[in-house]
Amino acid sequence: GTAVDEVLQEGISVGVEALIADIGLQEEDILTRIGSRYRTLSDFFLSLHQPPDMKEAFRALDEARMITAFHLRNMAQKVKERAPTDASRVSLNDELLADLIGGLPYSLTGEQHQAIGEIVADLRSAVAMRRLLSGDVGTGKTVTFLVPAIAAIRAGAVVAIICPNILLAKQLTDEANAFFPGTKSVLVTSGAKRAIQRGALLIGTTALISAMGKANLVPDILICDEQQRLGRGQREALLAEHTNFLEATATAIPRTIAIATHGGMDVSVLRACPVQKDIVTRLVTPADREKLFDFLGGIAKRGGQIAIIYPRLDDDGGPRSSVVAAAKHWERLFPGQVAMLHGRLSEQEKLDALESMKCGARQVLVASSVIEVGVTIKGLRGVMVVDADRYGVSQLHQIRGRLAREGGKGYMFLYLTSQPEAYEGETIDRLRLVEAERDGFELAEKDAYARGFGDMSEDGDQQNGRLPTLFYGIRLKPDDLLER
Repeated sequence: GTAVDEVLQEGISVGVEALIADIGLQEEDILTRIGSRYRTLSDFFLSLHQPPDMKEAFRALDEARMITAFHLRNMAQKVKERAPTDASRVSLNDELLADLIGGLPYSLTGEQHQAIGEIVADLRSAVAMRRLLSGDVGTGKTVTFLVPAIAAIRAGAVVAIICPNILLAKQLTDEANAFFPGTKSVLVTSGAKRAIQRGALLIGTTALISAMGKANLVPDILICDEQQRLGRGQREALLAEHTNFLEATATAIPRTIAIATHGGMDVSVLRACPVQKDIVTRLVTPADREKLFDFLGGIAKRGGQIAIIYPRLDDDGGPRSSVVAAAKHWERLFPGQVAMLHGRLSEQEKLDALESMKCGARQVLVASSVIEVGVTIKGLRGVMVVDADRYGVSQLHQIRGRLAREGGKGYMFLYLTSQPEAYEGETIDRLRLVEAERDGFELAEKDAYARGFGDMSEDGDQQNGRLPTLFYGIRLKPDDLLER
């Protein structure tokens, strides 16, 4: 009746006002931008909530998807809109850049040269850099961002690199010192007592945030290595208006992929691996457990190194179900050849365990997922991830990236402690995706489409999952986000 019509019209008016406020454009602009088939937003809302037939209902739903997709693209674009400031400019010397690259122990790939050029162009601009360097595992991501970083320090800039853990920070410091011996690199951790100063490449964990605050230093360039392991607040706590920001990762988070793909960030991609690697990934069930353990043991007996990854640290799940229990088991099989690594060890214990593998003193590493980001063990040929269903796509791809760092054959086993039918279909699909796809960028995009893009607004903090859209129940397909 009339009362129902009045309520509907009032609801439509509220909906139109809310939509205009959310998108931030006038009604006519919204309709024009999406190529609407409706004369007004009120007509659209009426068809959406009270369609005269099914044809009109589907037409209105399609329009809702178009509006939602436009809203997401619009939010992503706003992330990139920054006011220019001369304080963002970092003048890099071309001759110095050439000398730094020429002094490396190996030749860079074409993609590395291109990425360095893109980063350098960003730094010379008056608009603060916001760039994603997506370098798949083994493609030389570290040296790609170190070259412009070192050149910037020589030009007087304050440069900081923030890492998710002490293992990666220490490794990155060692690599910087080895590649560029003329530049001082300082490792900043929670236990560091020495005050930091200008003129050095600052590399550290989140301890950098307080250390730079105490030293009253604001980075001109901030590089976040393996960004998917750090929260947005941690990544951006050091950012000033003029700070050039580079996020580097082997597997980009869904939010970043969405922003990068749809205009919010610039992207440099490294796909070419300088060495030939053949990594076999297999999903393994309890039926093949004995064969799997024999195979891994065979690698170790032939002089290769293996890693067994567990999600649990303590012995609360039965024999050989945790890092601690499994380390004892493998120690009996390979006396004196087993290293144990997990998050509850002290920083020095972690570094010692990793060094015993790096130098070849140990053949078997039993660890938690603490090794997943950036850690290089050159002789690693086999990895088994126990309870692989507990890990995300990014984690599994990162762990796989530890294999065959100098080329050759490597084996990655995703071990399930129950038969596949005991798991949800989404879980098995995720593991099959890792099994089938080895390209990190493609893997990240497919994972983003499967899990959702996260919050693409400028202040967004939701990293993945289904995005709260403008219309309840509307789920976008990848093609919906393309410009029409």
